[in-house]
Amino acid sequence: MSKITLLLLASIVVGCAEMSAIGSSNDDDSTVEIFSRVVDYDRIHSVQLHPDKSETALPVVEMNSGMKLRLAFDLVEEQARPLTVYFYHADRNWERDLTASEYLTSFNQDEILDYRASGATVIPYVHYEYSFPNRSLDFKLSGNYILRVSEQGRENEALFERSFFVTEQSTPIEMRLDQVMVAGMRSTSVQPSVLFSAPDANSSVFDYSVCFIRNSEIGERRCVTRPSLDVQPDMSFYLQPDDSFGPQAANFFIDLSEMRTGGRIERVNQQPIPWRIEIAPDYARFSGTQLAPFLNGQSVIRSANRYLTEPDYSSEYVNAVFKYITPDGGPIDGSLVIVGSFTNWESNPDNTLRWNELNGWYETRILLKQGRYEYAYLSDNLALHRAKNNGLPQIGNRFTSFVYYHDLFAQTDRLLAVQGIKTE
Repeated sequence: MSKITLLLLASIVVGCAEMSAIGSSNDDDSTVEIFSRVVDYDRIHSVQLHPDKSETALPVVEMNSGMKLRLAFDLVEEQARPLTVYFYHADRNWERDLTASEYLTSFNQDEILDYRASGATVIPYVHYEYSFPNRSLDFKLSGNYILRVSEQGRENEALFERSFFVTEQSTPIEMRLDQVMVAGMRSTSVQPSVLFSAPDANSSVFDYSVCFIRNSEIGERRCVTRPSLDVQPDMSFYLQPDDSFGPQAANFFIDLSEMRTGGRIERVNQQPIPWRIEIAPDYARFSGTQLAPFLNGQSVIRSANRYLTEPDYSSEYVNAVFKYITPDGGPIDGSLVIVGSFTNWESNPDNTLRWNELNGWYETRILLKQGRYEYAYLSDNLALHRAKNNGLPQIGNRFTSFVYYHDLFAQTDRLLAVQGIKTE
């Protein structure tokens, strides 16, 4: 099986300047560490991991609450077969730790037996579903988690990995967002902060830390390890202004749920297999699709295709043709890659755009299932980076805080609570 084995999640970060801002100046240890990921196997598509009722929510599950997370994905092959899912606990910096007996009520694996071939689709595929916690597998420790889907019983033959969170919700959080001015920024930045009481009165305030993320950008999380002590007995954690979340260019959006000409779909060609969908060009000078629905960086498939009886099994796969026009309409020095919810916001050389001399734009094809997606373009070209930063900012954002407690007995970071605020 041909697969790239590792990819730095930090590749979703746009530009070195943004990367240097990650973390809090409160403590060198609070700087986010880059962690490795398994690249999706090239026949795995449409991976979703979310609370069962909401495709746009972060994959966060509360312990002992009856809540479940839904894992759904497609294997674009004709042969159906069972697969195995493995679970790993990780500390606040996403370093895998502990043994399965320390964080699970069972072994660290389970079989994915709910799968079915697509029905009468042009491109055949097998759709998989897995819901957890369940009778076979439950969590006895909160924290950051990573799941891996592999060939049945072969842990090292990974098809893909995804991150999720198990929280205790053991303390109420008061979260707020402030607008701050940062030198060199063209507009205000968002400075999140939290206020909470320690659930254990005998614990040290320095055993607590807080991480903040914007939308689903786990790779750009920013953490604080030193609390403010001026609100005792409560604790306050906040990002320093220089570490706050600066303006972010709006993402692009495409709705492929109905696959007919109109809106951003310029042409539908059902002659080739897969079908070919021509999408209107994206312009560097007008970054982002305005008036697009807020998807929180997630793919929406099931609820986007409500006119289909069983969208998970009857939605079509198409070759979506993306086009990108540079500020001066010509070729650039450097690379240009498309990332989005359909790539887990990870950069992959297979998704590099090529220059089309005849039409005067860059283009690439991505195999996508009917649904709704957010995406963006990454480049090491300074002119494109500058044009993106000068474009319209993302209006709607969801900021989420994660409160961790370093448990000396468990020898890891427990996740005490999660709280989010959406801005308009």
